[in-house]
Amino acid sequence: ERKDGIDQLKSYLTPTNAEFGIWFNGKGIVYLQHLKRAPFFREIPDIPKKGETLEDVGLYQKKDLKPAIELKTVFETIHNHIYANEGLLKEKVFNEMLKLIFIKMADEKALAQKSLCSPNYRGPDELEGGKENGFIDRILGLFERVKSQYPDVFDPNERLSLKPLTIAFVVSQLQKYSLINTSADVKGTAFQTFVYAHQRGERGEFFTPLPIVDLCVHMLDPQDNEKFIDPACGSGGFLVAGMNYIKEKFVKERPELKNKATDFLKEYAHAYISGIDINPDLAKVAKMHMVLYDDGHSGIFCANSLLSFEELVRIAEKAGTSRALRPNPETFEVLMTNPPFGSKGKITDKRILQNFELGYKWKQEKDGTLTKTNKLQDGQIPEILFIERSLQLLDDSGRMAIVLPNGTLNNSSLEYVREFIKQHSRILAVVSLPVGTFMSAGANPQPSVLFLQKLGREDAEKLNKKDYSIFMAI
Repeated sequence: ERKDGIDQLKSYLTPTNAEFGIWFNGKGIVYLQHLKRAPFFREIPDIPKKGETLEDVGLYQKKDLKPAIELKTVFETIHNHIYANEGLLKEKVFNEMLKLIFIKMADEKALAQKSLCSPNYRGPDELEGGKENGFIDRILGLFERVKSQYPDVFDPNERLSLKPLTIAFVVSQLQKYSLINTSADVKGTAFQTFVYAHQRGERGEFFTPLPIVDLCVHMLDPQDNEKFIDPACGSGGFLVAGMNYIKEKFVKERPELKNKATDFLKEYAHAYISGIDINPDLAKVAKMHMVLYDDGHSGIFCANSLLSFEELVRIAEKAGTSRALRPNPETFEVLMTNPPFGSKGKITDKRILQNFELGYKWKQEKDGTLTKTNKLQDGQIPEILFIERSLQLLDDSGRMAIVLPNGTLNNSSLEYVREFIKQHSRILAVVSLPVGTFMSAGANPQPSVLFLQKLGREDAEKLNKKDYSIFMAI
């Protein structure tokens, strides 16, 4: 572990003339400079290459930066270092690291040829504090630039909470790479893994594993003229996967325009992709995720997707969402979502329940049919209301994939939910997922993905008078 490892490294260095030492345990890493007088050792952000002095470390010309082949390990090393040195809660570490990733990207876009981020841009001693701390001043200046570039992602009053030496370590781990020129897949995979590992399940959210996201995208086959939304978007997994699916299709079908794919994707994302999440931190993460994939974050905003459409549109307008992507009824052609599961947090607010047929009690008539009464439910589990809200958001013939616990599809007490689905849609497919797909504290629901196509009530009645094929898979 870190403390014992550093003590051992110091004991190895003491009797030698070695100027530098490194401790690494597969997760955390520390660089030490071996001094001739007290305090004899100090942590530094990195060690010099052959032929360089410590003052040369980090003097990167931007033209020398290389795309990263793999970033997951780098992100993990940074996270572990912050966690070990700052004593912050996991969520706080996560937020600080996101700020520094954006600062790094702002630095790469700045006109200066040298990296303004570099901790040793003016020599290592500037990290020791004092009034003339040039490195921290440059970092803070870049963060101000980030906040002005992304006002819908960062609050103008946000601050960096890390110590100068910790910031220098993070910078030293990132600075040799060009994040802008690193492929979107490498950035996105690292980011998604990072989000999944550090945000999963703490408030009952279940992040959707990538194979299931890919399954939904490929089965729904979104087109580049179709608007799509995730009303419980979490970290933006469905949004990014849908966006990349369209990009791959563009490159495949228009190979002569391959070098225009990034511009095409940015225009497409701004015009066709929307996401909503009730958790402001996750909405921010989704925006950042989209930015790493060459943008398209402006359609994402924070709100409770089950509010009335009037309230939702008002919030979207205030958040700067374009008129075409505001969540009005019958606006989207494609919807993919994994809403929050569980009966622990039932929706009891009558102002919400009254907006949904499934917010009312249903009764069985003498002929066996199920009909809605005028009496509100005492409370309704969120995923059931999300089924109806998703259908409300879809245009006629729009397609959707929704992840649901199997109980919703087979509990006898929820037959009215299945009746409602049949009254408003064609059931395209049901794909059962393995036990353990989502695991959180005390919860391990077995889920399925339900694929629907929205129909008008008359069309749905005609359809249900005869047998039709439904794709089933495990």
